Amino acid sequence: MILKNEEIQRKSTKFLGENNRLKKLPKTISDLENLVFIDLRNNILTSLPGTICKIKPLKTLLVSGNQLKSLPATIHKAESLATVDASNNKIKAIPKTINKSKSSFLFD
Repeated sequence: MILKNEEIQRKSTKFLGENNRLKKLPKTISDLENLVFIDLRNNILTSLPGTICKIKPLKTLLVSGNQLKSLPATIHKAESLATVDASNNKIKAIPKTINKSKSSFLFD
């Protein structure tokens, strides 16, 4: 069975992009509106698009082992987000709004 792009967008619940030397994540990641789990560990990402926070069912965001300098300022708006692992990055400051979040964050 071959799915159309629209069907993939509707049916995808996991984005497994770990260990791929990804440099950038497109803003259109939020088009995958049913994602619950995003694994972007061990890439070379320097930032995440703020649109990632618009994915309402997102519960887990794994971004450890990248080159991230910050997290999106809107991270607290990710309503269902329970766990964020942002360890082993280059994050110097966390968003001021992070205290509004119900998520559990792991930094180093």
